[in-house]
Amino acid sequence: MMMRSTEKVLAPGEVSDVPKVMLATLPPTVGQRRLAVAVVAVLSGVFGIVIPLAPINLQRVDSFIPALLGVFCVNDLITSALLFSQFSIGRSRALLILSSGYCFAALIAIPQALTFPGAFSPTGLFGASPDSAAWLYFFWHFGFPSALLLYSCLKDETPSKYFKKIAPRYLIGCSVTIVIGMVCGLTWLATAQNERLPRLFSGIVNMTPLVFTLGISNALFNVLVLALLWVRRRSLLDQWIMVVIVALIFESLLVTVLETSRFSFGFYAGRLFTFVTSIVVLVVLIAETTKLDARLARLNMMLQREQDNKLMNLRRWRL
Repeated sequence: MMMRSTEKVLAPGEVSDVPKVMLATLPPTVGQRRLAVAVVAVLSGVFGIVIPLAPINLQRVDSFIPALLGVFCVNDLITSALLFSQFSIGRSRALLILSSGYCFAALIAIPQALTFPGAFSPTGLFGASPDSAAWLYFFWHFGFPSALLLYSCLKDETPSKYFKKIAPRYLIGCSVTIVIGMVCGLTWLATAQNERLPRLFSGIVNMTPLVFTLGISNALFNVLVLALLWVRRRSLLDQWIMVVIVALIFESLLVTVLETSRFSFGFYAGRLFTFVTSIVVLVVLIAETTKLDARLARLNMMLQREQDNKLMNLRRWRL
């Protein structure tokens, strides 16, 4: 009797298969697919509107990037923490890599904000050059899609028995430590060793042709990741990561390809797409976690009611 009541509370397929409450295994509904298509359509429309306006130079606002990067950092850290919690349940290497990717995106935003020219010093902190923040931007925008690529390749694999035996806290701790080391190393390369890197800017504002080349390469790399994930898509998480990749493609084109200088219309508008990449998966994780908590609360109430009814029946039988 209690089992039948439980089955009524949970959706089909959720009674005995715990991993199916996870975004990495939960299939999207028709409504969720339509919502994702609508979001991509809106992003495409905004991108089309911004294209002819991208080269227009606007007033320089030095505090814009550090303030916005602070928001991105917080969003990505929360997303990373929620994904790490999903990993601790599913024990998937793909989820561990994806969580680490969001952690990387969050942490590398900090030195990029601190080294951005004019934000805290004329050329940025840590002895940065005008190119340091730009190199950190490209490290970020090639590193994060690389994590998405690895996630796409590994997401369907079955975790080995040895991997399952390792404590999740240990694996998460190792991953975060590696990410912190990578961010520190790339920051050192972009600041202390910036003379060894090619020039990306002539002065503070004007871009060199190398920025265009890197921007095109980054957009094509994201297209490759999108194509691979499209072929291997299965879950709700896959669906919204594809939306993130679309936003990354539009951002890369706006910020590095369709403009030739900082503080243009495209420079500012491109950060709208960056905001989308940092908020989409976070919102979905929070929404689905809230739904799950509501289902579990209803389940507990039903189980308590069943228990109370059994106690009442037992008392009546004794009387």
